[in-house]
Order: sequence, then C-alpha cells, then structure tokens
Amino acid sequence: MLTWSYDGTARLWDVTKPQPFQTFKHDGSVYGAQFSRDESRVLTWSSDSTARLWDVTKPQPLQTFRHDRFVKGAQFSRDESRVLTWSEDSTARLWNVTEPEPLRTFKHHLRVNGAQFNRDESRVLTWSDDKTAQLWDITEHEPLRTFNHYGDVVGAQFSRDELHVLTWGDDRRDESGSAQVWDVTKPEPARTFKHHLRVNGAQFSRDESHVLTWSSDKTARLWHVTKPKQLQVFQHDGGVFDAQFSRDETRLITRSYNTTRLWNVMQPSPLLTFKQDNWVVGAKFSRDESRVLTWSSDNNNAWAARLWDVTKPEPLQTFKHDSQVRGAELSPDESRVLTWSYDKTARLWDVTKPTPLQIFKHNGPVFVAQFSRDRSRVLTWSSDNTVRFWDVTNPEPLRAFKYNGAGSYAQFSRDQSRVLTWSYGTTARLWDVTKPEPVQTFKHDGDVRGAQFSRDESRVLTWSDDNTARLWDVTAPEPLQTFKHNGDVGGAQFCRNL
Repeated sequence: MLTWSYDGTARLWDVTKPQPFQTFKHDGSVYGAQFSRDESRVLTWSSDSTARLWDVTKPQPLQTFRHDRFVKGAQFSRDESRVLTWSEDSTARLWNVTEPEPLRTFKHHLRVNGAQFNRDESRVLTWSDDKTAQLWDITEHEPLRTFNHYGDVVGAQFSRDELHVLTWGDDRRDESGSAQVWDVTKPEPARTFKHHLRVNGAQFSRDESHVLTWSSDKTARLWHVTKPKQLQVFQHDGGVFDAQFSRDETRLITRSYNTTRLWNVMQPSPLLTFKQDNWVVGAKFSRDESRVLTWSSDNNNAWAARLWDVTKPEPLQTFKHDSQVRGAELSPDESRVLTWSYDKTARLWDVTKPTPLQIFKHNGPVFVAQFSRDRSRVLTWSSDNTVRFWDVTNPEPLRAFKYNGAGSYAQFSRDQSRVLTWSYGTTARLWDVTKPEPVQTFKHDGDVRGAQFSRDESRVLTWSDDNTARLWDVTAPEPLQTFKHNGDVGGAQFCRNL
C-alpha cells in the first residue's frame, strides 16, 4: 500500500506489518505519488522543489529531479524510461530516469500550469501564466513553436492528428479573452477566436472541423477552424460557464447564471430557453437527448429542478423544494427524478407528475443522494450526521447510519448490501443495510479524509488528519495495521493485487 503526507514522506507498506518497509523522504509536503505499472517503482512530487523516483526495495531515491520551486505535477512516459515534471519555477522538465540532470528544460517566464506528451512522446506541450503555450521537440533546447496569448493560458490540447493545438485563456490588455488554433508548423495562429472577456473553456468538435468556446462575456461561440468568421454566437445575459454538444453535434446546450439554453448549431436564436429565477447549478441531457434536466438555487420561494422537453418552452415538470436544490439525477430508465436540497429533504418524482412520490426527510441539508442500481432504494447523506437508506415505496428510512463530524461521504459496496461512510469526524463506519447498527466502526484520532474498499471488499483502507492511514478487516474492530506519518495523510491507495 502507498500513502503520502504533508509530513514530507510517502510510505510503502506491507499490509501485514505495522512499520513501513520503505519511507520515501522529501523536505516538504508530498503533493502526490504514483506507482509504476509493475509497481516496482514509485514517483513522488513535493513542495521541496523536487520529484523523486524510488525503487520500492530501497530507502534512497533512484533519482531526484530538481526544480527551483514547488513541483505541481509529474508523470511517467508510456515506457516509464522518462519522467515529465512541471513547476512553479516557470519550467517543465524531461528526465531520463537513470540520470540526475534533465534531458531538457522547457522554459517559461511564469509558472507552468500544465504539460503533456503527444502520442508518440517525441513532443511536449506546455502552457503557462506567461501568456504562452509552447510546443517542444524533446531533442531540442528551444521550442518548436511559441503560441502567444495576451494573458494567462489556462488550457491547451492537441488535435487528434497532432497537426494542430488548441489553446485558451484571457487577455490582460483589455480584459478580453481568446482561444486559438495553431498549425504546429507555423508561428502565427491559424485562427483566433475572440471573446470580450476570459474564455472559460474550449473544445474541438469530433471531426475537429469546428471549435466551441464559452466565456464570461455572456456568449458561447461556434467557429469553423478554416474560415474567418464565427458560425454562430449563442447569447446569454450572463457569463457562460459550461457548454456541451449533443452526441450528433447538431445541437448545443449552454449554461449561465439563471438560464440553460438549447441551440441548433446552425441558428443564432435558441431553440429554447430554460429559464429559472437564479443561479443554474447544473444541466444535463437525458440519454436520448429528447429532454433536459436542470436544477438551480432559485430565490423568491421558487427553488426547483425542472425537466424540459427540447421541443417546448415550458417545463414538462417542475420539482419543487423549499430551499436551494443541490443536485438532481434521472433514474436509469429515466422514468423518475431524484432531487436533493438544503430544505433537509431528498425527493423522488415520477417525471409525469408534479407532486413527489416520496419525500426522504433529514434534520439538516442533504448533500448528495443516489439510486441503487435497481432503483428500488435510495441512499442520502446530510449535515444532520446521518446517512439514510430508503425503500422508494416507504417515507420512513429503512436505516439511519449515524456519524459524527461535519461533511459526510458514503458509497455502496458492489452488491449494494453494505454502505461505507466517513466524515470530518474521527470514524469511518461499515453498515449492513439490513441492520440498524454499524457492522464495524473504524476509529481514528482526527478527521477521516478518505476511505475505500479493497477490490474483494474484505478490507477497508482509511486515512486521516491524525497522521495515519489504517487498514481494516471488515469483520474486525481493530485495524490490521496502522500506517503512521508525522503529518496529515493526504492520500492512500492499494496496490493492484489488493
């Protein structure tokens, strides 16, 4: 098992023993760690300005990959003979795993926000707050191309054939924003897609003949990558925070503060505007894309989720709550909708009826709700320190699983006969859905930050602010092992054979 911590270490444990069989030491918080594919090596990265590669049988690193500031991320190449790192020190660096000096240093002037290999790993794409993305041949010291913006580059991606690169961000000259498509053989953008404010996201269409962008300037826009004019402007009354194509890409759904809009991509006016009274928290197509489900934090006593027929301007149904709606989900057969809210309830609805089939009551805001696979049961969790398990035909919970602490999380076992819960209290708990008391309580001395089943679900792994991760047999109240750090444990994972 592998753990990493703010105490400056990652640690590798034999689950049958209380002491780590390796401790991988850094001089600052460890932000992340990963196994190599065969799990004979571990790659770690840290606030101490290094990433390090370790043989799992040795206490000293095989290599230390040095930067001059925090390392934000690291990844192996496909054959794991090289490592790519990126950092707050304005560089990404490529390393041969057998050598202490970088093969190449990919220099920017401000922090690097991301880096990625192309498919054959002969090139690297980097992007930065220095207003550029850069394309590098890994055998050269200077970039093949510098893709210039006028502000932070917040995202970049290769096209599928890797002949083009799409970048997006903002423009510090006039607070505008843009996305740009670049021919990788040329220094100037093939196309610049201009917005009046920051571009929040961009994506190619499937055939990569078009680009969809969305922005804080109240528009999403569709562009042809080889023609000078935008094909369509999809106008909202507030910033656009999300956009998605339908599967056949003939339609588009966009989401802004208080509206979701459906568009034919060839028309400038929306097919429909799904209007709500305040912030639209989420929107999604049904599977056949004939309907759209939205939910919002409406005010003026109009808190609701709504289901819309994509051919009609008024909702098919409005699923009302008495406070902000946190989320909504269609059942697998899409005949029902499950909603949850700050009004201390989750509610189950027949999509053809305006009144709930069931109201699942808590004594505090409901954070999340989910269907069982056969949709005959519902699991909900709340700030009232309970996770509750419901038969959809019954207004009283089958079980209320109690926990202590703010926040809560829960997951079904694969066969959905058990539920694992944890919270920002000192315990994780395992429940049989047929019993009122936990099957096991897994105790820590600080807030539990995460928990997961092993693959065969005979064991549970937990990690905590008490400086430990712990491994539990689901049939026993005491940990099989306690894996100790000297600081908060930020993450943990099983190796593949567990």
